[in-house]
Amino acid sequence: MRVVDDPTDLYYTIGKLEIYKLRADYQKLKGHYYSLREFHDAFLSEVGVPIKLIRKVLMAEYSQPVL
Repeated sequence: MRVVDDPTDLYYTIGKLEIYKLRADYQKLKGHYYSLREFHDAFLSEVGVPIKLIRKVLMAEYSQPVL
């Protein structure tokens, strides 16, 4: 019902769900090395960037094989 009162809440909700999905995928990628604080720091370091681009940065940065 809240979205009916204020349609801009839809954008907020979609963004929130995208962040939750990114966090879950990041957690799977990092495995037992996952840290919520590290995720937040990495996410917030990309301030002002759309979530889709943040996803590319975070997932690419941490999916590189360790040599």
